[in-house]
Amino acid sequence: METYGHWVSLKQMWEQAATDLRGSSQKPQLSVALHQLGMALGHLGEYAEAEKRYKESLTIERERSDRAGIAGTLHQLGILAETEAPTTKRSSCSSRA
Repeated sequence: METYGHWVSLKQMWEQAATDLRGSSQKPQLSVALHQLGMALGHLGEYAEAEKRYKESLTIERERSDRAGIAGTLHQLGILAETEAPTTKRSSCSSRA
């Protein structure tokens, strides 16, 4: 069972990994760290930050012509957009009421 604490721990772990990898030549590993950080952030409801991390990962994947990585990250961005949509819709509907 996934718990809030589980995702907080993963967020911290992937943040540290991304920090350690920035500026290194290990671009594939940085891309993975950013992608996984995006997943943890999304599960924690930090959608704007998740989107930033996914987009950073996507940039690296595109630079490397990593088609599988690009597909996976685009998929996660789609899930993120779908997850956010009901909240956005509710907000705009309630403001009209």
